[in-house]
Amino acid sequence: METSQSCRGHPGYKNYKPYEIVVKQRVAKWGFMRARIGRPQLASWIIPICAVQIVASWYSQIVYRRNRKFMMDEHREVHNRLHPLYKHEELKYRYLEDEELRLNTQRAAMELGDDFDFDELKIYHYPERHPDMTITAQQGVLGQK
Repeated sequence: METSQSCRGHPGYKNYKPYEIVVKQRVAKWGFMRARIGRPQLASWIIPICAVQIVASWYSQIVYRRNRKFMMDEHREVHNRLHPLYKHEELKYRYLEDEELRLNTQRAAMELGDDFDFDELKIYHYPERHPDMTITAQQGVLGQK
């Protein structure tokens, strides 16, 4: 037979400490969650809401960056297809300046009464390519037939 280490209880029965008895009474009265964890406080509502907001903002940033990358790729494909002369984005503005120069020269020639024809081939450096070479369809722009 087991003998108890303290003077409480009877031989054969578990020797509970006083706080364990109080906890068991609270579990019987209020249930496990409230007795062992406690009443819900303000932080128990705010912390999960903050966590959901932070995770949602991360997800929205991931989606935004993915969509922006897709749009930039699409823009690049369309730009390369529609404007094969522009080897770089900055060259667009160079061609706009050349266009303005051409129009100003034409306006000045009209004012002077001169029959001046601006040589466009000196401004627009058209790329030379073999006439038999075919243009391949770029990914996502033109469908393969």
